Amino acid sequence: MTEEPEVLSDDACGEDPPAEESGTQGPLAELFIALTARSRGEQGKLSIGVERQRLLDALHATPDELTHLLGSLREKIGPLGLEVIEYYIERELWLALRSVHACPNELGVDAQAILGVLMGMIEGEESPETIRIPVADLRDRLVRGRYLSEYQLDSNLKVLESLGFVRRSRSGVGYGPRTLIEYTQERRENIRDQARELVF
Repeated sequence: MTEEPEVLSDDACGEDPPAEESGTQGPLAELFIALTARSRGEQGKLSIGVERQRLLDALHATPDELTHLLGSLREKIGPLGLEVIEYYIERELWLALRSVHACPNELGVDAQAILGVLMGMIEGEESPETIRIPVADLRDRLVRGRYLSEYQLDSNLKVLESLGFVRRSRSGVGYGPRTLIEYTQERRENIRDQARELVF
């Protein structure tokens, strides 16, 4: 069980659900901070944003009230080139902020190649955010295919996991929060097509 970041306190939110009539500046600021939060659990896995249910509990809000508050936030951050997105991690719905502008990440060529091959194996499947690819399958594609050495594969998987692009478990490797946040579905599908042409 991973440790989750403290997001919103009852004192910050008040006892009543947020409402525009009573002023949303405070809740909006807290919501912005919550959606940009980053933390690592006890296993070192990176989490970005906040679980939707946690927001509802912290704000003492109904789903409709949260939708209204998120709408107000979208109006304020839209001109800044930001948007609110939803993504799933371990079947839990999370909310986070994403820049609408493309921005380079800190991944090296080998790590990007591994992520591209992972997208090639995952995209097109139902509920891709829940899919786990066995490491042996990645090894077959990349090591036996002589694209990478065993060491390069293992070390770059560690980098990808540390930076939040993948999550590893006993069942295999799947998307981490940064992949779901920083790569739109359309972009992931384009990378999938390129990876399949080059590697598959």
